[in-house]
Amino acid sequence: MWLERSILETTEQDWESCVGICLKGTYFMCKHAIAHMVTRKSGVIVNVASDSGIHGEPGAAVYSAAKAGVIMMTRALAIDHGPDGIRVCSVAPGVFDTPMLAKSIADAPDPMTYTDGMEDAYPLKRIGRPEELAATVAFLASDEASFITGRTIVIDGGVTA
Repeated sequence: MWLERSILETTEQDWESCVGICLKGTYFMCKHAIAHMVTRKSGVIVNVASDSGIHGEPGAAVYSAAKAGVIMMTRALAIDHGPDGIRVCSVAPGVFDTPMLAKSIADAPDPMTYTDGMEDAYPLKRIGRPEELAATVAFLASDEASFITGRTIVIDGGVTA
């Protein structure tokens, strides 16, 4: 998780940094990509949200809020720019085997127990593999998904089911 801290321990600088990276960065990417897509009357954007933006995450109010913002921005942009031939979707991954997870484990007070029970929380009894997320993004960006816009695909092994 990008920012795991109680709201009482979260500083204004933490807020600015997390919202700046997760939401503001996505805003600027969308703004500048759409400017080019509008002239072509076509294009697809696939934003990266998080399952934390769907169900909230204990100890991560700021991160959850920023990722929920990405989801709502995705929906609004899909409505605004569908008439321009632009589709906007997002993915909301759960826990995946990535360098960010490895860093969270390494930085944990007790790295040996950080992931204890994590896989058990998932109905599929495992965490995601990066290639599974990549395949979903590739599908959403493809012509096979030409009638999907404004939607967030949750890729979380069933944890939010």
